[in-house]
Amino acid sequence: MAQETKQLILSIKANHSKYVSGELDLNETLQKTDRLYDSLTSSKDTTTPSSILQDSTLLQLQSGIARQRAKTYRPDTLIFNPVEFSEKLLTFICGNIRDEPDGEKGTPSNSQRSKKKKPDIYARLWTEMGERANSIIHGVPAFSFLYGTFDIDPVEKVARKRRVQTKEKIGDLTRPESMKLSEASNDQDPMIKEAERVLSIFMNYSKKAKEGICYFEFVLNHDSFSETVENIFTVSLLLKDQQLCIFEDASGSPYLRELTFEEKQDRNPSKLKQSIISISMDEWQQLKKIKGLKKGLIPSRKKRP
Repeated sequence: MAQETKQLILSIKANHSKYVSGELDLNETLQKTDRLYDSLTSSKDTTTPSSILQDSTLLQLQSGIARQRAKTYRPDTLIFNPVEFSEKLLTFICGNIRDEPDGEKGTPSNSQRSKKKKPDIYARLWTEMGERANSIIHGVPAFSFLYGTFDIDPVEKVARKRRVQTKEKIGDLTRPESMKLSEASNDQDPMIKEAERVLSIFMNYSKKAKEGICYFEFVLNHDSFSETVENIFTVSLLLKDQQLCIFEDASGSPYLRELTFEEKQDRNPSKLKQSIISISMDEWQQLKKIKGLKKGLIPSRKKRP
């Protein structure tokens, strides 16, 4: 079995091009491979290294030929096969020419006489084939005149003119001046007045609470969610202006306290930190329950004098 497998491998390698072109049928080798495999499975040499190597080599050759055949196959187009065309052409030209048997001794045979006539027959057949091809193939008509030479002058590239975009003149940039609440007059916008009022309320409560006031207890308004948001914004202005500072107690809750004059002088603006506080309606309700507030430290606008 191993010898037959080896011979089949050598035969496929020797006729590789014929299998790819379709001259030899690959199905015959596949059927023979199946028969060899069936006979090998019944024997004890199926798992030997040599048999495994031969099987893999045979499978590799057959799969490679099948892959090449699949690449050349096009169901929607016709592929020109030069070998097939030459065979058909030879059959068409020389199909009627046959060598006749030799005559008796001493007399010229018919084959010898036919060999002398073959050049004339080939010339006549080539002429007939040319006449037949001429009626089928359309030739290129001869040029009677030309409109110009074949030399093409290089086309000069026209340089594009770029549009210059006119930019509007921008004046000198000026940096807005930072304004402190302490420097603002009473005639300015109500936001500054509100910040001053909230600061004065904080000062009154901070006299009683030396360790600071809870941030949420100070900004929460028991009756209005919108005024709670306004209080958070106003306190953020006081923190930015360094009128107040925020810190955490031992439990991690935020507290507010006033900055002393020395602390204001020692604070480095580059080391200041910012934070974003968000609050929703549900969180506002929960904070009121947790803190047990019945009224806010900052009175509502309607109750303010």
